[in-house]
Amino acid sequence: MRHLLSLFLIWIMLVPVFGQNISPTRYSLLFHQLSEEVQLSYPHFAARKFDWNSHQAQFHKQAARLENSDQLYDLLRTLLLPMNDPRVSLTIPGSPNYTFQASEASEFQNRFHTSKLVTAWKLATKKTLHHEGFEINLSINGQDRKQVLSYATSGRFGFLKIQSFGHLAKAKQGEAIQRLVNELTKKEGLILDLRNTKGYDDQFAYQLASRLTDHRVIGHYRQTVTKGVPGTMVPWLLNPAGLAGLFRGPVVVLTNEETQGSAEVLALALSQLSHVTLIGTPGRGALSEVETHQLANGWEFTLPAYRVFSPDKQSFESTGVPVDIFVKELPTEVEKGQDVPLKKALVALRVNSIPEEVSVLPEN
Repeated sequence: MRHLLSLFLIWIMLVPVFGQNISPTRYSLLFHQLSEEVQLSYPHFAARKFDWNSHQAQFHKQAARLENSDQLYDLLRTLLLPMNDPRVSLTIPGSPNYTFQASEASEFQNRFHTSKLVTAWKLATKKTLHHEGFEINLSINGQDRKQVLSYATSGRFGFLKIQSFGHLAKAKQGEAIQRLVNELTKKEGLILDLRNTKGYDDQFAYQLASRLTDHRVIGHYRQTVTKGVPGTMVPWLLNPAGLAGLFRGPVVVLTNEETQGSAEVLALALSQLSHVTLIGTPGRGALSEVETHQLANGWEFTLPAYRVFSPDKQSFESTGVPVDIFVKELPTEVEKGQDVPLKKALVALRVNSIPEEVSVLPEN
């Protein structure tokens, strides 16, 4: 009751205008509002071994001396950044220069630290697919007109690249999956590329996964945390979509350190199936969707909405979903046009059907 009363008083005292002068006491109240909501709502302090109480206490004196919105923003940024969680963010609506994610660069970002290297990484996949006889024959754009997924085929195999989750309208999801299934039924194996895939839509992820199993399994457990108290673990069941629309061939899932959100949830669910192999590096370890909170002055911040556990109750928070075959992407290889994880995936598919070596791309 005391918490609700304090928030009510803050709402009365403040106005949602960035840059307006208000008393230092009120800026301090905003700081403490965010700090308290993070303490009550953030579900991963234990998994990430982060002592929030001790951390935020370091900033109380600075909070008491705040004099303007810029100082408040800088202090909140300093407060949140050490959490190193890409789902934690702070945004001032209408002010594009005032937004940030509380996360450090991933290992992938450290290796591919220039736009030139990232471009070379993307081109390496295209070159490898082309060299192995793949052609793109399906591309679907999302609500922002950006590509959400693309599908390429060779004579024997399919390659599905999911760019992001959460950008495909619900009304188009069924149609997209049906078009994909129509192509899949003609192939012996599938490569599902979830490298650098982000965004949140667990329902769509499970719709895709339901086409790749002929029996029911628990894909993961979800657990909410309310005011610091963990709730019941709720199982998410991976149910086959129907015998007519299933793909029964071997599946290889590619992940890397930038795989996060619903892509990691999908990788976790599929890893429960015996005909699925995960190749690459573990994901970012940021599996849950996000929830938006609002400060009394209108600023917004996001936090993970719940905890995710494997069917045997393991948490891969911050460590990432483990892979079956560890293959790290290296700049020296992609600069030669070599997508090594993709080539390993093709080897795995061929071993599970007709043994055949994957040829090596000629160096540039």
